[in-house]
Amino acid sequence: MRRILAGYEPVIEWSADDASSVEAAEKVLADEIKAGYSAVIAGDNDPVREFPTHAETIILTMPMGGG
Repeated sequence: MRRILAGYEPVIEWSADDASSVEAAEKVLADEIKAGYSAVIAGDNDPVREFPTHAETIILTMPMGGG
């Protein structure tokens, strides 16, 4: 899921039992991280850099600036 101003939007779905869907999700996650997104497993605040196949939902968000 990608966090947007209006809530969340789906990015890709996968099943741990389907190797091709996991491979596609790994690529999407890597591309999103390269584009500047941060990723966390839903319900967990620790960032992930590699695709966690056991996760039901991964949330992508842009880092917030501040000072």
